[in-house]
Amino acid sequence: MLVRKAFGFIRHILKILSAEPKKRFSYVLIHILFLALSFGLLYAIKYLYVGTFQDGNINLIVGILGLILAIAAIIPFILHGLIGQIVCVVMCLIFTFKRDDRIYSLLGFLISIISLAGIFLIIYLFLIK
Repeated sequence: MLVRKAFGFIRHILKILSAEPKKRFSYVLIHILFLALSFGLLYAIKYLYVGTFQDGNINLIVGILGLILAIAAIIPFILHGLIGQIVCVVMCLIFTFKRDDRIYSLLGFLISIISLAGIFLIIYLFLIK
């Protein structure tokens, strides 16, 4: 199952690389959704860890099962969201130099840079600090 997900991720990256600028712009928006879901799962992992091992509010077995499920669920969202968004940044930056595809590539580049900066800022403010 994990191997199939890994090959699905590689196929997704290849689709981003070969996509037209309009389709790549839609990938940027989809990756923002994946980043939001991965942030929610990160928050759930932190909540389960603190509740299970530090505060003791959550039953040990339930907390460990919840952590296992949350960690297993976050892996595809991190792969597709974060790494896919980084690939979109690079591809949109490259295609901004083509005259025909400039507007969608520039818009995709700006939105993906803002979303990456935003997710790192949110993770820093809510999870680390």
